[in-house]
Amino acid sequence: MNGASEAYPLLARHAAGRRVHVPSPTLGEYERAFPQAERYDDDLNAGVDLTLLAARVGSGDLVVIVNPNNPTGTTLASDALVAFARERPDVLVLIDESFIDFTTMTSVIALLEKDGPAAPANVIVLKSLSKCWGMPGLRLGFMWSTNAPWQTRVDNELPIWNVNALAERVIELVLKHKDALASSFVQSRADRDAFVLGLRQLARDRPGLVVDEGGGNFVVLRVGSAALATRVTERLLQEACIWVKDLAPKVAGGALRLAVRTPAENARLVDTLATILDEEARS
Repeated sequence: MNGASEAYPLLARHAAGRRVHVPSPTLGEYERAFPQAERYDDDLNAGVDLTLLAARVGSGDLVVIVNPNNPTGTTLASDALVAFARERPDVLVLIDESFIDFTTMTSVIALLEKDGPAAPANVIVLKSLSKCWGMPGLRLGFMWSTNAPWQTRVDNELPIWNVNALAERVIELVLKHKDALASSFVQSRADRDAFVLGLRQLARDRPGLVVDEGGGNFVVLRVGSAALATRVTERLLQEACIWVKDLAPKVAGGALRLAVRTPAENARLVDTLATILDEEARS
């Protein structure tokens, strides 16, 4: 697909008439695709409760599960998601696995393929390869499904030539260097672990800070207030040319989403945050 975003208009059209459930907070594309959707909580303290979610859904509903979720990083066990779908065959379950490679979790696709004909026939998996490969301008993603009617709809509506030549070339290179790509995800997880340690040291010395690791290639730092989150975001950009995501519109109490980059860049961000937060505390 020409980026996973090509799927959202398809999803919006074919969800017409269904009750749709999306996590809150989550990627803005789902909020735009399903403006009337019912929200279920992804709490930074408790995550997603699949039991509570199961109690809410009914026959014919579409349930969106982003795993790991963006921006919280909440990650659910893939086998639990397969069980969720299997126990509700009349519910269409969309699982977005765009960040799954940054976890140690097995993809839902691998589990369903292992089940073969016994796999539940109500699962759609969406993945942005541009995100997990760190090439956001590449415009490359895919949709996989055990649901035959959905497969037919997608085949009928996608343009014949919907993947650009550059993206095709990158796929060829990735297939030739799969081991290197797998190693890069291992390194990314190690870099995230080291980054989290630095942020937790920052939080130990400064009451009010909470570090939420999650399963993505990002970390959430709760700072205690929406106003402080916005000020810190602005100061990082103005004073250090560091851009972070202000989660104040999505997360109560104010938080920052910090991308995991190189060890040197991560260390620089931690040091800069320490300086700015100390100055904010004194002002």
